[in-house]
Amino acid sequence: MENDRINSIIASLRKDNDNIPTLLLNFKKATGMILAGMPCDFLPFEILHACGIYPFIIPPGLKPRADFRINPDIIIAPARCCALPDSNSAIQKIIVDDIPQKHGDNSLHAWKTLIDDILAKIKGKAVAISRDELRASSEKYAILRRLIRGIVLMRREKPDALPHVNLEVIFSVSLALPPELITEKLSSLLDALNDYPSRAYGNPIPALVYGRCRNQAMHFDDLEKAGFLIVEDDICGGRRSFDLSYNTTSEHLLDEIINAFSFRPFCPCLRSAASRFELLYMLIGSYGVETVIFIDDGACPARASHFAFMRPRLMRLGIDPLLLHPDSLIEDAQRYVEFASR
Repeated sequence: MENDRINSIIASLRKDNDNIPTLLLNFKKATGMILAGMPCDFLPFEILHACGIYPFIIPPGLKPRADFRINPDIIIAPARCCALPDSNSAIQKIIVDDIPQKHGDNSLHAWKTLIDDILAKIKGKAVAISRDELRASSEKYAILRRLIRGIVLMRREKPDALPHVNLEVIFSVSLALPPELITEKLSSLLDALNDYPSRAYGNPIPALVYGRCRNQAMHFDDLEKAGFLIVEDDICGGRRSFDLSYNTTSEHLLDEIINAFSFRPFCPCLRSAASRFELLYMLIGSYGVETVIFIDDGACPARASHFAFMRPRLMRLGIDPLLLHPDSLIEDAQRYVEFASR
């Protein structure tokens, strides 16, 4: 019965995912907000939202073009992003040459300068960020992220309740649609997962998968059939997009958001291998990760150099680095699991 409940909610979210253009157009008509399409969440969504700009991640396969049912009012993208979407040439674009590489208090001024510059380009003038609007926006996104983290945690304990192909749908709608449109469904899904019975799953190997952008969920499910349990991922638009927390009632909310956001590892084309290792991979032992699976499909040139940098360092941490190619992924994964279980 609980599985039927879960499947019903997923079917509704999948329908929302298929109707993202229409839902965004209706949201724009209802709110008057500027729609800002992005290839990844490299800017704090709540800050843009508080300024009347709705940021959303353009789902794979929904590239904006002249005959598309809806186009963003503007596209914001990092210059070095290999997922930079093709688009109607009439759409205004803001290409960000670089993001601040430092994190914490040392990066606060640089992030504020970057965000102020982007807001001014969109609005055509300097923008004052309202504390009340920022608090309201931050609370919406804080609720959304908590729900996603709860779903991911429950999925780790009950993987048969939620295949990765369904988890990918959840991530997609959560990065594209306004929180107020989906939080009720996500809350119902978390309740259903809590009620889903726990079962024994043998002794799978806890793993983090490092790969390109989304649309790899079938690979993740195949890896779990081979004997892994994907507990974390380093995928653009995956789990790390929701790994952000701060005090929404702070008197210095803007600084808190930026400070927390500055510690995100981002993608290989946005941060150096050394920075990403410090901000993400040095910490994965606390998640119980035993193996990092690198899926190399040649889609992002930066990833190959990062693998070479991280491989020996992961081994020093006692974590196995495993390089897999999509064409032989299942066979090589099975061989690794068989060897590791001896």
